[in-house]
Amino acid sequence: MVQLRARTMMLAGCAAACLVTEPAFAQDGGDGIRLEEITVTARRREEILQSTPVSVSALSSAQIEQQRVLTVDRLSQLTPNIALAPAGGSIAGTVAYIRGIGNADPILAIDQAVGIYLDGVYIARSNAGNFDLVDLQRVEVLRGPQGTLFGRNTTGGAINLVTKAPSADFGATAKLEYAEGNQFVALARINTGEIGGTGIAATVSYQRRQRDGFVDNPYAPDDKDPGALASDAVWTRVHGRWGDFSADYAFDYNAQQGRPAAYQFVAATPTVRTYYGRSTALGGDPFFIQQGRSDTVPLAVRKPQRTRSYGHALTLEYEVGPALTLKSISAYRKIFSYVPTIYVAANLLGVVSAAGAVAHVQPSESDRYIRQHQYSQEFQLLGSAGRFDYVAGFYYFDEHGRDENTSFSTRIANVPNVGLVGTNATSLTDYKIHGTSYAGFGQTSYTPPILDDRVELTVGLRYTIDKKRARQLSTIARSGERTFHNTAYNVTLNFQATDALMLYGRVGTGYRSGGFNTRAAAAGSFLFEPEKAMAYEAGIKSEWFDRRLRWNGAVFYTDYKDLQVNQFTGITPGGGSGFTSNAQAHFQGFEGEVQAIPLRGLTIDGSIGYTKAVYDEIYFPNPANNVITNYADQAHVPYVPKWTTHVGAQYEFPPLSMGTLSVRADYSWSSTRYFHTINLPNVNPFNNEVRDPGQKLLSARITLADVDVGPRAKLELSVWGENLLDKDIVTGGVDFGASGFGVQVFGQPRRIGGTARIVY
Repeated sequence: MVQLRARTMMLAGCAAACLVTEPAFAQDGGDGIRLEEITVTARRREEILQSTPVSVSALSSAQIEQQRVLTVDRLSQLTPNIALAPAGGSIAGTVAYIRGIGNADPILAIDQAVGIYLDGVYIARSNAGNFDLVDLQRVEVLRGPQGTLFGRNTTGGAINLVTKAPSADFGATAKLEYAEGNQFVALARINTGEIGGTGIAATVSYQRRQRDGFVDNPYAPDDKDPGALASDAVWTRVHGRWGDFSADYAFDYNAQQGRPAAYQFVAATPTVRTYYGRSTALGGDPFFIQQGRSDTVPLAVRKPQRTRSYGHALTLEYEVGPALTLKSISAYRKIFSYVPTIYVAANLLGVVSAAGAVAHVQPSESDRYIRQHQYSQEFQLLGSAGRFDYVAGFYYFDEHGRDENTSFSTRIANVPNVGLVGTNATSLTDYKIHGTSYAGFGQTSYTPPILDDRVELTVGLRYTIDKKRARQLSTIARSGERTFHNTAYNVTLNFQATDALMLYGRVGTGYRSGGFNTRAAAAGSFLFEPEKAMAYEAGIKSEWFDRRLRWNGAVFYTDYKDLQVNQFTGITPGGGSGFTSNAQAHFQGFEGEVQAIPLRGLTIDGSIGYTKAVYDEIYFPNPANNVITNYADQAHVPYVPKWTTHVGAQYEFPPLSMGTLSVRADYSWSSTRYFHTINLPNVNPFNNEVRDPGQKLLSARITLADVDVGPRAKLELSVWGENLLDKDIVTGGVDFGASGFGVQVFGQPRRIGGTARIVY
């Protein structure tokens, strides 16, 4: 009854609670003072964003360039209720949460709650999810469960990346960028235009991105410091059209090499402090613990991390008639990652025997190899019949993966009459996974002959079969096989009250398949159950004053059954172990953005997001008696701030004789977030110490555009700054539990740079 009342109050307060607009900074219309109209494919067909009854944010290609959206994690500063961050200890991994739901664990046996799609192709693994975004037309962020049209495990939401299609005319783009820290970006793009009379056009883009590390390691040169990166990306797209038939082939390749951002020790038990603190007295390197981002972190020099990912996609489309289109999307993707991780200096020494022998010791170190490949096939039938618009289809997905992770650590014990003695230990996590998914789906929208055709009812259904296999090879040998079934649905009712105002309400479900705890200890449960979501949403979309003000809103309430909680713990002696358990929870909140052009040349935009996440049941061992206890009143949802806000302003001056001058500033703020679920001495005692206290980011940009440099060629010059307040930005934290210490990862400090771009 309490939940029902909460739902009712939230839905009733929709219009008053939220201010939302999809940020579109470009100005449109003959007079130059109307907001840009954006097309999205949130319902698998092209629609004007303002008439789409879905909570979706869309970034245009101009916006992507203005905001320097080079990788996916940048989106979290621009869109509400989205938490995206580089995965800790990885140069290529990403962590994605939408409305409080996501997954921070890179283990292959756990599916992602936020689906990332590239031209309609699902990218199953986050281990290489922070790839370079080279040639995008737009980015769409869909909030809430997308169980009908975007099937694969989207209980949190979906991020849809849409690449630029080749145009009929020849064109080229070149870009050079340089910033502090020897940060360098070079981009070249060629559009062939239609080749002869073949009906075929193609684009090829290449980008080189590199930087020195942004934390000094005294044992390494600048290009091997923590945070150093060298990345090469190639994107190709070939488009052909012959009458009613078209074909698109897309290829993307990303090779990244570098060092992850430094883990810094911020907390430790007295035992750990005492043991490793003796290193200098034994002739070794010092052991540091300090609060806040450090400019210098001594680390052993290891081989660089390397990640390679690539994908092929072939999309075929045939227009049977004006009201019926057949579509096929075939795709293959592959990942290889070598991820060594180090936490301390090269020469940390400690006592390792009762006789007083001294050797190299290590709180934690690992070597990890990840291999994964996937194939997917989707068939779609899109059409209309009278007052009905529909999409139906079949989806197939097959995935294989292998994960080998060798960990090194020193386990400390207090030996009577001797004192603290360490034992160097090695453990291996080694497993294989294979998953196959089949789904049939359909969704139809009906416009009844009432109220001047301003009402639309949409109903969608998806049936999914997931077959999961896992073989754990170490530390124990076991295997499992399980088949999961799910039926998801969506019902949306929207009312176009006026040409500029739409109201909608939505009820829908989401699903994330179950799986196996492939690194859990022998005593732990090997199986975890599927996650299911029941979502309620209501919203308003509106434009006012001849499209000079856009004001939209949405509120939501979502019940989660068997919510998958990924937890890094210290329950096992001498170090942490990972496990996935199921919890019960409900999430509620709202998100909003507003955009206006109060006067010619000036665009103002803002956003706000709020997510209140409440566990109803979540169980951990009681530290007093080891009895499994419900700690719902003390648990946190990891990686998710309760509040996210953003405000920006851009002013374009009257045209100059040599071009167009504009200035832009953006400020984003987010509240405290935790990186672990619970604060218990036998699980994660340092959860408070490693948390993110909140982020405040200020950026600015000055641009001179439309400078003529030759026939058909335009030059654009920009000077920009990011993190101008030079704040300590915590991007991740790990509490190593019973190992006795906690670490934080910090993002880049203030950066000033410049960009030159020529478009022909």
